[in-house]
Amino acid sequence: MKKEITKLEIGCGPKKIKGFYGIDLFNYSGVDLVVDVDKGLPFKDNSIKEIYTSHVLEHVKNFEFVMEEIYRVCKPNARVIIKVPYFSGKSAFFEFHRRFFRFDSFTDFEKSEKSMLTTSNPVNFEIKKRKLIFLKKWYLFYNYLIEPLFNLHSKLCLFYEETFLRNLFPAYEVYFELKVKK
Repeated sequence: MKKEITKLEIGCGPKKIKGFYGIDLFNYSGVDLVVDVDKGLPFKDNSIKEIYTSHVLEHVKNFEFVMEEIYRVCKPNARVIIKVPYFSGKSAFFEFHRRFFRFDSFTDFEKSEKSMLTTSNPVNFEIKKRKLIFLKKWYLFYNYLIEPLFNLHSKLCLFYEETFLRNLFPAYEVYFELKVKK
């Protein structure tokens, strides 16, 4: 009998998280299954309890389709953790990235009805948590103070994003924790 897959890491690379089933486009050691997420996820509907993906969604060709697939395979109330490069940071401008992400990314997926701004099939995620992550290096000592300050409240993150501060102190990535609403 096959082991039931309940925790999925999309784009695990060679360092898969312990306890997760890892898929990746490339056959690194530790990858459980080679999958091109742009062609779909090879899992049953409503079968996954938790998904983790870090620095993958900026590479996909059809972002809306991939989000529909994540929604499809997740059980109701499943947890989806997403880390993506923040649009003002240097890492957002890697040559193979196809899109940028901001603090309000994924808010359009909080609607249960169809929206021309989101996918053709309705998906419904609740944003449980989101925060800006700043690069932690000894020469960027101020980031240790800036990160907790701006993440005190979502309005501070939006203030940061809408002002010169995003260029003066560029964030490295943005973290999202979503809950699947079915």
